[in-house]
Amino acid sequence: MELPPRLDDAVRRARNFSPRGLLLYLLTVPLVFAFLFSLLRGDVERMALDGAALVLFAYAASLARRGMRIEAEYRRRRVARPPRVPRKTLAAVLLSLGVFGCSHVSVGRDLVTSAGLGLATLMGFFFAYGVDPFRRKMTARETYGYTADEILEAVEEARGAIARIDTASRRIDCPAGSPPPGPPRSAPGRR
Repeated sequence: MELPPRLDDAVRRARNFSPRGLLLYLLTVPLVFAFLFSLLRGDVERMALDGAALVLFAYAASLARRGMRIEAEYRRRRVARPPRVPRKTLAAVLLSLGVFGCSHVSVGRDLVTSAGLGLATLMGFFFAYGVDPFRRKMTARETYGYTADEILEAVEEARGAIARIDTASRRIDCPAGSPPPGPPRSAPGRR
């Protein structure tokens, strides 16, 4: 049974879903409450700081999730380039800066304690989620005279061609298994 294109895409995305990194969004929950309490008290300075920290944590969580998806695609392929932007590393740095800022400014901890918490956040992130891939996946033996960039470019062109063919086939109004519209074919041996 063939699924409609949108449903087929949704099923493919559901199969590729990974809950890794979703817990990072839980870091924003206390900041939401802190922001709302600051808003109710009318403390504009505290509200701005809590709002900035909330945005920083949420952006770091989404950046980490995107980095994890890119890493999964990198690991799935035999020939791959490392990501141009190290998203997981950026997310770890943003999270540790956010923890440092919240600890020092919002909670009022001293600089050494806040720096220790920020460093612990950075290390914990790397232990839990790892670092971004930074090497190309291909050895010189496997290239048969082609560079990895040439192979990856050819693969991307092929994927684009397949996507265009797939899109065109979905636009054709003929049910699966029926012959394409056109002039009737004569039976073999007859004219």
